[in-house]
Amino acid sequence: MNMKPLHDETLYRSIAEQYGTPCYIYDADLLRGNYQQFADSFAGLDATICYAVKANGNLAVLKELAQLGAGADIVSAGELTRALKTKMKPIIFSGVGKNRAELEMAIHHPDVQINIESYQEFQQIKEICKNQPPKTPCKIAVRVNPDIDAGTHDKISTGRKGDKFGVSFDEAMQIYQEASKIPMLKNHAVAVHIGSQLLSLEPYRLAFGKVREFMNDVQQQGITLEAVDIGGGLGIAYKGEEILQIADYAALVQEFFANKKIYMEPGRRIVGNMGELLTRINLIKQSQGQKFAILDAAMNDLMRPTLYQAWHNIVPIAHNQRGETDIYDIVGPICETGDVFAKARQMPIISEEDLLVIKDCGAYGAVMGSAYNARALAPEIMVKDGAAKLVRRRIDIDELLRYEMIDEE
Repeated sequence: MNMKPLHDETLYRSIAEQYGTPCYIYDADLLRGNYQQFADSFAGLDATICYAVKANGNLAVLKELAQLGAGADIVSAGELTRALKTKMKPIIFSGVGKNRAELEMAIHHPDVQINIESYQEFQQIKEICKNQPPKTPCKIAVRVNPDIDAGTHDKISTGRKGDKFGVSFDEAMQIYQEASKIPMLKNHAVAVHIGSQLLSLEPYRLAFGKVREFMNDVQQQGITLEAVDIGGGLGIAYKGEEILQIADYAALVQEFFANKKIYMEPGRRIVGNMGELLTRINLIKQSQGQKFAILDAAMNDLMRPTLYQAWHNIVPIAHNQRGETDIYDIVGPICETGDVFAKARQMPIISEEDLLVIKDCGAYGAVMGSAYNARALAPEIMVKDGAAKLVRRRIDIDELLRYEMIDEE
């Protein structure tokens, strides 16, 4: 289990002094290294890494990945705009609820593949292509739901029959058959994604087996699918878990899809461990036999513990030479009982004004932030080649109020 901060104490104190706390800190070297592990493991295959922008959409993060050759997996027009701005391509447009404006935008962009997630969405795409024909045929994939439990948290499982994502194999076949008769659509791929934070290969093996069988069925109907979109979902070690090795994952993909163009959509595995939330202890409260370390960070800054009961290691940046520990509830200042980062966590002795880092929150951290309780949105800092650079400034209450209107008396 990695219990050490990513950087030295001097750098954290410098960042805290210059930018204040709470703030997110990203490590560009670790980001690039995580991406390169995928690139190296899949080097023998016709594979394209389309980073899942929803994990962390900061433009500086996207630019680093684009320079390494990454495409993008996106789920909204806003994420499409981010991907285009940072020159990521190809772009895979996923998501169950694309609206008409988003579909129009995607259909008319040559670098975008649309992953269709319902027959109703397909009908909208047909209508748009009829009334506003694109200059080149729009690439489509159909996301199938293989009805496989990935064994992960209920809120991040996406491949079971009762989940909202994807369509049945029968419905997917119907879409491919109808699309094959529409000149402005190109049946390009089949897509599958069964969940996030997976720690076992077996769910992938079951899903890939069903997808390969389905692709053979499609081929027998005279429809050739050139590519397969295998999704993402590889987990990271938040609490010392044994994680999947990317090389083993790549070997499994090769076993099933060696003769196909492969798209993959990793997010968390690329950015999860490269980010930390730097925070300061506002006060230590003692009440009815409990000690609460109340931070200046809160659930609006990092939602995962409240939303998923997620574990994050929390580490003081100053070394405790004596090795003394105590037990704390580590909480935020927001007026919600659920504003908790850790319950009954054994920690080195900590004091008011101490700086802590909440580790492994480069994925689904700042990107899920809000201004609840009229709190500022935390800034984001990128450390690259040993130097810290601001990549999103703090968005404070004065700026937030500029977007609201009241009648002047």
